[in-house]
Amino acid sequence: VKRRGLARLFSEDDLKNHPAEPISLIHICGQKDTVVKFQGVQTPKALLKSVPDCIQMFVKSNGCATAGKQTRDGPHGVVRTLYSGGRAGTEVELVVVGTGAHEWPTERHGLSASEALWQFFSTHPKGAH
Repeated sequence: VKRRGLARLFSEDDLKNHPAEPISLIHICGQKDTVVKFQGVQTPKALLKSVPDCIQMFVKSNGCATAGKQTRDGPHGVVRTLYSGGRAGTEVELVVVGTGAHEWPTERHGLSASEALWQFFSTHPKGAH
């Protein structure tokens, strides 16, 4: 597993043994990220899956509905997709900032990542199921 900044790139092997129980997950990314490419990339050593493909690994692992509920917010192209119905009430949320790059989204991007994370984890506390 490789680490880059605040993000961690996962593989399917990471989900074979971990986590031991379902866990809710939120992923916030910029559609114009040139470091962790939204559509994935083939490198000389590996295929890095697209963000939607990686999210589907967690959706499947948690037993959520594979078709998420999508909402669009504002002129910055913020698209939220929520996958519900997972084991133990877990959910997986993908938040894509259409104008965002490899950066921490703030209000100028149409989304405060800090606020979005706070809202998500305050309603999805680990061990509350």
